[in-house]
Amino acid sequence: MKARVEHPDFVQRRLKVESAGWWRRPRLYQDGLRVMPRRGVHLLTSDRGDTTPARLRYDYLDPMPVLRLGRQDIRLLRPFAWYDYLWLCLPLWLVWLGGVTGLLVGALAAHTNGLLFRSEQSLLRRYAWTAGVDLAALLILLFLKVVLRAASIAITGLFA
Repeated sequence: MKARVEHPDFVQRRLKVESAGWWRRPRLYQDGLRVMPRRGVHLLTSDRGDTTPARLRYDYLDPMPVLRLGRQDIRLLRPFAWYDYLWLCLPLWLVWLGGVTGLLVGALAAHTNGLLFRSEQSLLRRYAWTAGVDLAALLILLFLKVVLRAASIAITGLFA
């Protein structure tokens, strides 16, 4: 998902931010070209020709970053509300069912839920997709627990 940045210093030199994905960080574009960061800082050229430092800050659950342009924070989309975070983090309860394995599966499912929640689908469809991800995470965890249990019994039988 890409979001346009509205800022008075960048009217002619358009800025866009692309949200983070599964395996990549968020990206910043100026005039349609990707601006590569150096040590986490993007150097942008304003309409006046000045160089302005910019940083993209994001968290694990929300793939759309907050753009820090100079000393000003620019939020591109509305932040998740507390009930959104509660819904996104439901798979983290798998830690009580599966320990470390449950935590890993739940964290991946929560990250996937964050990506789905920032998609451009209807609200009902986003909730349905994330509920499906939660159910899939539960089934994957149960499958992993059965496989790991069977493997531990087989390994124990070899040494008995």
